[in-house]
Amino acid sequence: IGLLDLVPSIGRFLIVLLTPVFTFLFIYTCYRIDTDQTVWFKEIFNGFNGRTFFRLLMLGACYILFYLVVLAFVVAMDVNLASVFRTGEGIEKLSDSQQNLIYWSLGFFMIVYVPFVMATWFATPLIGFKDMSVGKALFYSFFGAARAFRSLLSYLFCWFMIGLFLVVMTGFFVTLFTTAGAIVVWIGSVIVSVWFYCSFYPAYKRVFGQPDGQP
Repeated sequence: IGLLDLVPSIGRFLIVLLTPVFTFLFIYTCYRIDTDQTVWFKEIFNGFNGRTFFRLLMLGACYILFYLVVLAFVVAMDVNLASVFRTGEGIEKLSDSQQNLIYWSLGFFMIVYVPFVMATWFATPLIGFKDMSVGKALFYSFFGAARAFRSLLSYLFCWFMIGLFLVVMTGFFVTLFTTAGAIVVWIGSVIVSVWFYCSFYPAYKRVFGQPDGQP
């Protein structure tokens, strides 16, 4: 999926738009392995039909819409923080109105972001396995995540620590081994990415039970 980033202008939008599609490919592959079915390249697409594919694209469009809203707030904040980054002065050097705008923007972002994560966390497998519409999948995903909220927080914290560890190791290997280190980091990031996407399957199975298979 990272190859889509090479497409000029729209590459990053395509990555976000197709993220639910590729995520479900990994989840469906895990399902076939879990149920002792054969896993061939052609067979992992058996979980798709035209309706499922379209709904997953619509879910990706919801991602894009959310990121655009976040971008709007980031742009609003950057206007006020530009002088801080240029001069190295603390946020206390800003006027009261500028500080309030930043705090309100951060607060609004967290208030919106947490429900968004909860609503989208299980939406992809619910669309793929349960043949739900996008709205219905978002609804059930939200309350499924709310029911397992503490487990979800622990899960996110573990992945946050893994990501932090990868950032540190990336700097270490690239600094010491340059090109060879960059190759090692790339291989490691691919392995961890596959691990991350596949981890959605046991999380979904824990909350919603064993999938029935393709819709």
